Amino acid sequence: MFDATLEILNDGRIHKYIVTQNGQAIPYSEVLHLWQYESDFLSFFISLLSESPFSAYRWETPPIKNFERGLPL
Repeated sequence: MFDATLEILNDGRIHKYIVTQNGQAIPYSEVLHLWQYESDFLSFFISLLSESPFSAYRWETPPIKNFERGLPL
């Protein structure tokens, strides 16, 4: 089961999500896989974005080297 924890920062101007599966943060490499191959996860993730209270959003991720892709998203 997929879930997300929301952390609201900067007086509500930033919403930070931690995406989890069965209570564990999902590694970045697994998120990439799930976006490509798991329609249930893709639907879940799109619903997070569509429920955003903002009129626009941007995605931020640190530079990732191949050996670091196991880090949680």
